Amino acid sequence: MNPMPARPLDGHIVLIGLSGSGKSTLGRLVAQKLRLPFVDLDRVAEEKLGMSIRQIFERKGEKFFRDAEAEAARDAVLSPGRSVIATGGGVVLRPENVRLLRENGFLVFLDRPVEAIVKDLVDDLSRPLVTGAEKLYEMERTRRPLYLDAAHRVLRNEAGLAETLDALVALLTPKAGFSLESGGKLEEEN
Repeated sequence: MNPMPARPLDGHIVLIGLSGSGKSTLGRLVAQKLRLPFVDLDRVAEEKLGMSIRQIFERKGEKFFRDAEAEAARDAVLSPGRSVIATGGGVVLRPENVRLLRENGFLVFLDRPVEAIVKDLVDDLSRPLVTGAEKLYEMERTRRPLYLDAAHRVLRNEAGLAETLDALVALLTPKAGFSLESGGKLEEEN
């Protein structure tokens, strides 16, 4: 985990983690609470390409998808204003993505136990790289160090949705210099 930047919440709030870690669900909810726009990079890629993520992988391949994902990440994080961004699980596989996201955002690694993800996703056919429990464990082994290296903060997602959402909001609110009353603007620190 990297140290916090001097003013961590001036940029976008970027959620990283494995497929099924809660990036989209928690991202949408925290964006509502903080009154910020929500951007789901997988949905952006799907809309732009007119295909589901699974179809993109099947028809165009992983490299094509990673290129589209990188473009979506770049567009989102360089957009004016602030937002909550849910990345795809593989966004950390390209160092240039991590650099750009870190320079323009506050990265939170949603660290959900693989056992819980397996329980929820093993039969989810919409996730092209989640083809079984062993594949998820393999992805966790290779990606975990990348998530930890990229993140400014790690949030363990093993409680219920409400508890994890409260913990994420707490991480992003007044003690961290962020105010709900400011409409998502960073309050000046003393």
